[in-house]
Amino acid sequence: MFAALEFVTQSPRSLGELGSNYFIPLAVILITSLSARFLISNAERTASQSARAAHLLQFTAEIAHITSQSLGLAPLLSQVTLQIRERFGYYHVQVFLVDEAGEYAGLVASTGEVGQQLLMRKHRLAVGSNSVIGQTTQRGEPVIARDSDPKNVRFRNELLPATRAELALPILDGDQTIGVLDVQSKDNDAFDQNEIQSLQTLANVLAAEIRNIRLYEKQVATARDNERLYQQTQSDLDEIQRLNRELTGSAWHDYLRDMGGVTGVTLDQKQQTGDLSWSEELLAAAQGNVIENITSDHSKVAVPLMLHGSLIGAVEIEADHEIPQSKIQAMREALEYLAVSLENARLYEASQIENVQKQRLTEIVTRYETVGSVEELLRVTLKELGETLGADSGTIRLGTATAAEANGGGA
Repeated sequence: MFAALEFVTQSPRSLGELGSNYFIPLAVILITSLSARFLISNAERTASQSARAAHLLQFTAEIAHITSQSLGLAPLLSQVTLQIRERFGYYHVQVFLVDEAGEYAGLVASTGEVGQQLLMRKHRLAVGSNSVIGQTTQRGEPVIARDSDPKNVRFRNELLPATRAELALPILDGDQTIGVLDVQSKDNDAFDQNEIQSLQTLANVLAAEIRNIRLYEKQVATARDNERLYQQTQSDLDEIQRLNRELTGSAWHDYLRDMGGVTGVTLDQKQQTGDLSWSEELLAAAQGNVIENITSDHSKVAVPLMLHGSLIGAVEIEADHEIPQSKIQAMREALEYLAVSLENARLYEASQIENVQKQRLTEIVTRYETVGSVEELLRVTLKELGETLGADSGTIRLGTATAAEANGGGA
């Protein structure tokens, strides 16, 4: 409008003057237009970046919800990287975690088919290497690399050729860098300060979630280890108890055999008798059954005698009146103490027998020291063994029998 007005109201003296007067206002319009466009574009860009940063912060608040739906660390990181890329249009997003040795940052989540290829490769970068990942893990601060930067430290990945800017943000647990959130863009000018701060906030939230999940997984692993240890201990205890039962049963079997097979006491009218027979109820109790035949004017109770889970006998009580349950329970408790006392008595008797045998062996060895010939040693040995074992005859031969002698054909 200004140029048209200038052209109408002026009466130039020459064509050159007309061109000069027309050019100056047009240049002003052009500059004004370009400035306006720049300011508008810059304002739109600033508004877009601010909105982007706000959306990033909003997404940060949603991570807790994603965590609650995830079954572990890998699903969480996979969901987060995918959401970041899809919501904010980044070219590629991935997460690295530093190994326990602190030597390498290994890829644990990566978007797209390229990400799957990198994960299958078990892609990793050395801590401190000349890459944004390596530098971030070493410095513990965000590192950005652009194609236009002459000091670009980005390690180019042939699978991601369109990357023009890459931002790596430390995932910090206190002062320790435990991982990196890596974001790549096709725009060389991507990642302004607000966006970097928002992404770092997101990385900090990820750090807290990673720490919580690792702590939970550690607790679960500890619980599983404790359960396995308990099961193993229980299995060992069951085996010990089984062996204890076998040894107890075997020991009492041998003891009763040495005692003549059956031993016990019978009282009739409070007087001891020599009757060692087994009643029907007593036989049932000796099979591990509890027998309670009780009426108002007669009671017969038979209970198995148990030691360490092994049956060693049975007890029968008979009365001409009703025996109350409280007294039957007291009887069973008393029998538990009886079984332990019987075992102690058996062990004492066994130790006494062992001491006698050791003493007898000492006497035999002492006699050996007074004997001066082979024949006398053999004679003394047979005599002493016969006395010790209650044997009437015995034989000792020195040397090796021939085949004929072994078959009874010796002279």
